[in-house]
Amino acid sequence: MKRRTAMALGVGLAMILLLAAVACSKSGDDEEEQAFYRFFLDTPPDGATDVNPMVLLHWSIFCNMDWSGDADLYLGVTPYPPFLRKITRGESGYHRPGPLKPNQTYYWRLYVPSPPGSSKVQSFTVGRDRTVWAYALPPGQSLFDTQPIPRVLGNRIYQTSEKNLLYCLDAATGALFWIFDPSQATSMAKARPAAAERIYHSTGRIWCLDAFTGAVQWRSVSPAATGYRPPLARGDRLFAHSNDRISCFDAATGSEIWGTDRVLCTSLAEAGGRVFVTTTTSLYNDGTTFLECLDAETGALLWSRDFGTQFPYPRNPAATASRVYINCADRLYCLDAASGATIWEFAARERAGKPFVFADQVLLSEGQDSYVLLDAGSGAPLWRTTLINSDYQHYTSMNGDPVVVGGNLMLADWSGYLYAIDATTGAIRWHYFVSTDMQGIASFGNLVYVTGDDEYLYCLDTEQP
Repeated sequence: MKRRTAMALGVGLAMILLLAAVACSKSGDDEEEQAFYRFFLDTPPDGATDVNPMVLLHWSIFCNMDWSGDADLYLGVTPYPPFLRKITRGESGYHRPGPLKPNQTYYWRLYVPSPPGSSKVQSFTVGRDRTVWAYALPPGQSLFDTQPIPRVLGNRIYQTSEKNLLYCLDAATGALFWIFDPSQATSMAKARPAAAERIYHSTGRIWCLDAFTGAVQWRSVSPAATGYRPPLARGDRLFAHSNDRISCFDAATGSEIWGTDRVLCTSLAEAGGRVFVTTTTSLYNDGTTFLECLDAETGALLWSRDFGTQFPYPRNPAATASRVYINCADRLYCLDAASGATIWEFAARERAGKPFVFADQVLLSEGQDSYVLLDAGSGAPLWRTTLINSDYQHYTSMNGDPVVVGGNLMLADWSGYLYAIDATTGAIRWHYFVSTDMQGIASFGNLVYVTGDDEYLYCLDTEQP
């Protein structure tokens, strides 16, 4: 009797445990399907290697009701990172913990105490410190409202930041020489000596500054004449465009030599006494697009090439004295600069990006993470290379033009990586995670300069690791 009672109790207990397990399983499934928080640990990407020791951690937290904004940040060198600091209400979703230790793997996560919720643990590995110097730009820099690509002139580097301020720094040391604030430059002396070297700054109007002192030499008359796009300086001429006008200015005085109205100008290039401009009748998928060639001296139309309604529409031409290269949809076209006739065309594996011409070769992006080098004369591919595969939050895209340093193509992309690609073979010699949304790159000797969304201008060395 006792044995049967014990058996009955055992069976009953087993049933209770089974039901409890099923209930817990359903509860867990429901919580997974209806997670209160959505955590995005954006920067650096999970598993990233060769990360800048000064990396800025960046994240986003979304929830299905009001959230106080308080969170706990955990960071350390073990897979169960210790508590680092509390992120209080009103703080932005970022923290710079560095400098971090080179060649060390770090783990990090976020935890929200009320109601409780935790992100998964992510990791990244720090590389060697390539930073020669770094300059902190003003908080709140908006890269997409300025021309963030650094520019090098002589031994100085120029960087635009928030409110269209222009910074001039020593390219070797990062020492600040001057800051130009357009809002404070309401007047200038009537008699000012001509600058030996000039730097041009676009804020809706063009400012010509003495590159050494930052003093205003001239400014364009109409604020709406040239938009915010950087002008092209070519000898004693300056070429610029707004949405609906192309202008040629005297580089020394700022007077307009010629101007011509167009519909929706999207990009500009100049070479060999010719100006190449892309225009479209609509910024949407139904627009007809053209590549037009103008005489650089007079603005007269020399030829026009109709690309129809192909989308993405042609833009960002690259020109030499004899040829012009233009991407359109999944094609790269090489045209005769004098006539616009097709010399060759190349079918990219995916969407063709902006071409970059150097040493009789053309670098072209194919889709998001593949690049192909073509012979400029024939269009024959010389090599292909694939960059680091990234998720949708960290896709690769070349911004601005690469620079050639020590036989390497130095390329900065949106994903946050700086690449050194062997210009002869296409092999990736090294890569380095700096900051997301890098908009371009400049060089001075063996040094390169990049800016990203962490509001720093970095000067980095390019020596092989």
